[in-house]
Amino acid sequence: MGVPVRAGIMADTIRQKLIDAVDTRLKTIIIANGYETNAGTTVYHWLENPIEQNKLPCIEYRDVNDFPEDLSFGLYLHTINLIIRAFAVGADVDKTARKLIADIVKCIGTDLTWGGLAEDTRQIGVADEINMEH
Repeated sequence: MGVPVRAGIMADTIRQKLIDAVDTRLKTIIIANGYETNAGTTVYHWLENPIEQNKLPCIEYRDVNDFPEDLSFGLYLHTINLIIRAFAVGADVDKTARKLIADIVKCIGTDLTWGGLAEDTRQIGVADEINMEH
């Protein structure tokens, strides 16, 4: 039995709902919400252009791949890799970078299931890395 959908209107996939939840949550990173920075005022998904200095600090995120694992009988476990990068500028950019990392970790940790869209959220690969460009 199928679920009726009006012609021309498609329901969002779970992956899209998850990405929307990530975007919404990252935008909560502001000092008034108890964070160290206001990076949530400037959040980008798949930023392709250079960032203007007046837009810093900011956060960029990308959902780069999905690894579906066939558990059995058409049941799949999807692991979506998300890259989150933060950008800052200024004399104390190293201190700001550490604050940004802490803000992102705190933000993600508020609900590891993203409102029930995921079973869990885990940090994999490079834990966190600070790079400076001049």
